[in-house]
Amino acid sequence: MAVTESKIELTDRLRRQGLWGEASKYKDEVKDRLRTEGHSRKEAGELAWAEMQKRYPAKDPPEVRDFYTALADGAYELTTPRGDAAEKSEFTEVWFALRILEAIGRYEAMPSEQRHLARHKIRQTLDDEPPRGGLVALTLALVEREDFRTTAER
Repeated sequence: MAVTESKIELTDRLRRQGLWGEASKYKDEVKDRLRTEGHSRKEAGELAWAEMQKRYPAKDPPEVRDFYTALADGAYELTTPRGDAAEKSEFTEVWFALRILEAIGRYEAMPSEQRHLARHKIRQTLDDEPPRGGLVALTLALVEREDFRTTAER
């Protein structure tokens, strides 16, 4: 895959998205690997930029969009049935549990090379107001099991 954005456009976009540090590190690792494999410095550099753009595309892959939709947008569509407060509360708890299960299922089903983008989208949403922010924080803890304690303390 050739680089379709200029290097400046790609860099600026990744900085705006908060992904530049992660992406730059990935590019350097790819470049070092290619150099070890015998590519010239120039060739390794160009291929590394192309690999970085492939790993951090301008548009989210469909699996990441579907995951994020199941997770975040669903919380905004929450409607409660008419009834007393206890019924509404129970309905809300079930609704959030189903959204989390759907999001986790989509996360587990997506290709592993796309999961870093899904986790990044989750982190971008953590500062949202409850109920969405709480739903997102819980889901992040479930998909990043090794960081569960850090996320749970937020």
